[in-house]
Amino acid sequence: MPVLMIFSDGGPDHRITYHSVKLALIVLFKKLGVDTLIAGRTAPGNSWANPAERIMSILNLAIQNISLMREESTSAMEQVLRSANSMNDIRTKSTKYPNLKEAWMESVKPLKTVLGERTSRLKLKEVPFTVHNAAQEVDINAFERQVLTCVDGNLELGKYTQQNVKSKLDYHEFLRTHCRERHYWFQIKKCDNRTCCVAKMSDTEFPWLPDPMMSNDPAHYKPFDDVINTETTEVDRPSSQTQTAKAVAEEIQGVRNQGLVAQNVRKIVRCYECHKPRCVYSKKSLTVRESRAFERLLTKYDYCCGSVITPEGDALEGVVNVRLQIDCNTHVEFPYYASTLAQPHICAFCAAVGQTKNQDAIKTHRIVLPVCRDCVVIGKLPPKRNPIK
Repeated sequence: MPVLMIFSDGGPDHRITYHSVKLALIVLFKKLGVDTLIAGRTAPGNSWANPAERIMSILNLAIQNISLMREESTSAMEQVLRSANSMNDIRTKSTKYPNLKEAWMESVKPLKTVLGERTSRLKLKEVPFTVHNAAQEVDINAFERQVLTCVDGNLELGKYTQQNVKSKLDYHEFLRTHCRERHYWFQIKKCDNRTCCVAKMSDTEFPWLPDPMMSNDPAHYKPFDDVINTETTEVDRPSSQTQTAKAVAEEIQGVRNQGLVAQNVRKIVRCYECHKPRCVYSKKSLTVRESRAFERLLTKYDYCCGSVITPEGDALEGVVNVRLQIDCNTHVEFPYYASTLAQPHICAFCAAVGQTKNQDAIKTHRIVLPVCRDCVVIGKLPPKRNPIK
């Protein structure tokens, strides 16, 4: 059966809700010529069920009783690296210092060699591990350029956020006609139009992977055989249950949603994927030390809509909070526009600046968020509340 199934733990490079990942999967689907591609990711807290994660217990043997340190580079490069707190900082600085990338690669080369040698000694069921070299930059760039020929020629390379792709009609048409998008998996299938897709490799029709559907017994889902080849939705996905999700989110947030109001907005953080501004809440104003700790936190980690803002055990855990019941499709929060830190004229859906409010909506509601023309064209309605009676 010409079907490719990919299962990952949902890190940034494999998070199937990201447009960058969807585009990469579409190019892979086109180039391999398979009839169906299914990419799935593990639900939070269930990494133990992921085969790729379970093998980490063996991989950890390779780094037992070993000290790892890169080699020192030139004094000039070390001076630059000393002020970098993350790989993202190093990449940013490499645009200013052309020799930095090469110096960094040479510095970590012996470390990579040691790790490769030790990993290649491991075995799983008497089968030795194989260590592959990372893809070269020229190959990565060549693969990326294929999004223009395989998906949409109007896409801009390297710009795959929601704001960047919302007006790319060919891409959205492909998603509509060939793909099924879910929170935990992304599926692609060939169509029968020969001007669009090459002939199928098999006469057997592979059905869409169905969603788990609840049976009459609320403690159990329907058997797989009962839902295959039927139209299903995500309505029974646990995290899509509004009441349950709200309770879980509030527990993780450490504060009820009623406390996430404009007067408690202390900082603004931008999502790594969609670049929308998101509010960081705290019951009390942050001290100078807490503010500095928060800034250091942002240089170390990337924030994405719906994720926690502080890692477990961090000094700021429980001090600052973000709203968890959002994702990159959720409009900018109402408290943002009411806070003193806001840019009041940004689009609620794509964060484009210089937008105005819908005049008709203002006549019927006291609070209306601005929406840009591009978002209106694709059917986005202005978020509003507090109707005028």
